[in-house]
Amino acid sequence: HLSHRHEVIPIVVHDPMEMNLPDFGLTVLEDIATHEVYFADTSQPTMCEDYKREFEKRQDQQKSIFDRCNLAFVNIATDEEIVTPIAHVFERRAKHV
Repeated sequence: HLSHRHEVIPIVVHDPMEMNLPDFGLTVLEDIATHEVYFADTSQPTMCEDYKREFEKRQDQQKSIFDRCNLAFVNIATDEEIVTPIAHVFERRAKHV
């Protein structure tokens, strides 16, 4: 296993649009994994709430996996700078060594 011989720090990068679906009104969306195409009305509050809830669920699932593997990880949005969050992981790690 890689983590037995090397330190592994996952870096999860997400686009803020993954968390907050903008109001485009009636639009066509495509699932990248399945290529399924469907219509969605993004002006409906429930649609945006469900979308955000699914994003948060995926984030929780990732965190759970990393916690089970005892891995510190970095979660970065594409509109954030990258150095400080990574430095914080190394600072926290140094305190526990």
